[in-house]
Amino acid sequence: MFAVALQLWYMPDMSATLIKFFKFFYRSFLQFPGAKEGGTGQQDALESFYKEQADAYDTTRTYLLQGREDMLALVAAQLTYRMESGYLNGRKPIWIDIGGGTGYNIEAMSKFLHVPEFFECVYLVDLSPSLLEIAGKRFERLGWANVVIICQDVREFRLEDHVKQGTQQASDEAIDVESPEPQGADLITLSYSLTMILDFFPVIDLLTVLLSPQGIIGVIDFYVQNTVDLGNRNYTAGVLNRHVNSIGRIFWRAWFEFDHVNLEPARRDYLEYRFGSILNLNCRNWYLGIIPYYIWIGCLQDLASPSSTISEISEDIVDQVQEIANRLSPGSEKIDPGSMEMASSSAFSNALDNIRHDLPLPSFFYQNHHQRLPYADDLEKNSLFSQKHQWTWLAPSNDLQELNITCEDVVLTLTGRGIDAYVAASYRPQRLDILDHNPVQNHLLELEVAAYENLSSNEISTLYSPASKVDDATRRNILFSSLSPHVSSRALQFALLNLGLFKVRGPPSTLGLPTSDWQPEMFHNIRIHTDTLEHHLMETPSASLTVVIVSTILTLCCE
Repeated sequence: MFAVALQLWYMPDMSATLIKFFKFFYRSFLQFPGAKEGGTGQQDALESFYKEQADAYDTTRTYLLQGREDMLALVAAQLTYRMESGYLNGRKPIWIDIGGGTGYNIEAMSKFLHVPEFFECVYLVDLSPSLLEIAGKRFERLGWANVVIICQDVREFRLEDHVKQGTQQASDEAIDVESPEPQGADLITLSYSLTMILDFFPVIDLLTVLLSPQGIIGVIDFYVQNTVDLGNRNYTAGVLNRHVNSIGRIFWRAWFEFDHVNLEPARRDYLEYRFGSILNLNCRNWYLGIIPYYIWIGCLQDLASPSSTISEISEDIVDQVQEIANRLSPGSEKIDPGSMEMASSSAFSNALDNIRHDLPLPSFFYQNHHQRLPYADDLEKNSLFSQKHQWTWLAPSNDLQELNITCEDVVLTLTGRGIDAYVAASYRPQRLDILDHNPVQNHLLELEVAAYENLSSNEISTLYSPASKVDDATRRNILFSSLSPHVSSRALQFALLNLGLFKVRGPPSTLGLPTSDWQPEMFHNIRIHTDTLEHHLMETPSASLTVVIVSTILTLCCE
């Protein structure tokens, strides 16, 4: 609160700003919203709350509604990746912003995408006429003709009722009316609106109808939750920093209920149940009392018909998982059943079990790249590690030469600092399994590999520069806008909570490796496992293992 007050004190028009904050404080904590007698319920309640502070909404929410630009950066990066993969066949995407109010999010998206040119049409759906009036003035000022403002209960919204209107309204932007008809929205966003929707079950169900087969959903909102509520769910895309202590759960839930903002966990839980999770971040608003909020990026999920026995579904599981991966990750590398040891691996077993019980697949299957295999990050054995190997003192080049690795070999190596994996990958084996019981080491390796595959040399040097040269905000921007579509949710969570590791770790080039000769395709066939060597070898057929003794002395003794 002190930081907010200090910044307000130095604002040029301090008196006008303070009046806006007073309106916000009065409406939020002194005059509680409620429906007028004979009114329409939810809409009247919203109007009684927003009408007198509509002009102050954007100013007063700057510090309360943190993370909105982060969510927009993540969905923009995902949407750009899918556009570049060609799944729209040249058609511009459609965006629905549910509960968008004043249109702040749509204008803020211009930091990442050129909204008038990138989107065919943007639909802003909200139930508050006062906020939508501000939105109308905003887009009239901007001159954006492809934004359609709709004052409607979202439960009654149907895209087909408005798509012709949106296309006609945006005709001045030279949209090709002969482009393929959309099968739904390619992007749906809910920015701090899900917690204000009273009847949220039908709304979330409706989203599955509104979303196109390859579309994505971005949600940011407040939450409180105990990790005990999650049980053994493997489809949440990670639980790092998700837990809120009992005091925080009681206080924030009671506090927000004054403004009819509902923080019960069921909203987020049902969202994760109905969709496949791509990314999931659990954050805190440090400006105003460490308020918990989350960012979630998801997509449609396909479920198989329930089967009573494994044998009834095992024959088509590989084709089904591949079909889902192809649809959700356009242009991604092919999932080879053999490459995952599908017949016995934990990844296969988890996917099979989820499909049998009508659950979303583990988040691994909804990633754009399938290099990182899933693991149970909520288990204590996977949460007690830190970065162990900052430097390496062994050069594996000579040892690996003794193995005579060819393009037909499958190689297993330990993660460590990553030097063994980098050298082994340079031989271009058929598959490279990289193993470490420490998930932190695997996070760091996954981030490095994704950086070398997808970032420019300038972005790599910036990301790994010492603290004196690059600030954390610049690193966060690279992670959100450039790297996020290419890493797993767990690796991104770890990176954002440990930005300092980039300052001291340095890129693989500091290991003395010939990185100038590296090509992105050398990393396509790697699989990163978070597991013990003993358990991994139990899942590997012993007949496929080749033992090579690289010690000269031991070799002579064996001869």
